[in-house]
Amino acid sequence: MIDLHSHTLASDGEWSPKQLVDAAVAAGLSAISITDHDTIASYHEARRLAAGTGLRVIPGVEVSSEYNGQSLHLLGYFVDPDDAEFRARLASVQAAREARTPKLLARLKSLGMELTLEDIASEASGVVGRPHVAAAMVKRGYCETIPEAFDQYLADGKPAYVPKDRVIPRDAIRWIHDAGGIAVIAHPRSLKSRMRGLSYGSIIGSLALDGLDGVECYYSSHNDRTRDELMRVAARMKLCITGGSDFHGPTVRAGVTLGRGYGKLSIPDKLLDGMIKAWQRRHGHGPEERPACLS
Repeated sequence: MIDLHSHTLASDGEWSPKQLVDAAVAAGLSAISITDHDTIASYHEARRLAAGTGLRVIPGVEVSSEYNGQSLHLLGYFVDPDDAEFRARLASVQAAREARTPKLLARLKSLGMELTLEDIASEASGVVGRPHVAAAMVKRGYCETIPEAFDQYLADGKPAYVPKDRVIPRDAIRWIHDAGGIAVIAHPRSLKSRMRGLSYGSIIGSLALDGLDGVECYYSSHNDRTRDELMRVAARMKLCITGGSDFHGPTVRAGVTLGRGYGKLSIPDKLLDGMIKAWQRRHGHGPEERPACLS
């Protein structure tokens, strides 16, 4: 089994790369990808720690974008973690994310919940995001749990939500390609649930015109029907199929475990073959060539 969607302390995850690698090895996973939000800071440490264990670590990232005014996340796989231009582009997205935090705190203050930037910084080890604000809210006693903080205040459309400047999908996909990777739409169901008038085909099809390479069909909150529907769309559009748990740690997404999601997730190793073929097509590589991380 593999798990190609997880997070560490470098963004909004709760675990260090060591904890994540140790858990992946203990779970018997053959490959993982750390897809922190707008940063690839954990990759080199994770790969070093995984050396000799049989666990393959694929360089990945989750880039914040938007689709018709709604939040859209694009996963990049096989990107060059040392590409200076790519890192600079990700840094610009991180800056936009951090510029949002003071506005979010002002919204919370207007609702009677006062927090400082220092409160938030104490919860973060890398890129500051809403989960760190939620953790500070719990610590101050404004909410009992992180999910409650999101459900009542921080999620899209809730009283304290503040939209941030996001990269348009075409640019995010181009950034990933320029760094040698392939671009995959993350958890499509979450986007479709906010855009009920659109089908998976219309959403994914428009992104495919911008260069999308794959679809995250296996996902913790995708039931069998959703997974199978997405796989049919991906096959029809000749896009590769990927999957991941979106593991953040034991409390950020309560009940989600690495490699197993909510307990029934099982992502087959063979998906890597399709991803490699997508990488070969995208970048003009021959059938015998492999991404550096799998060589």
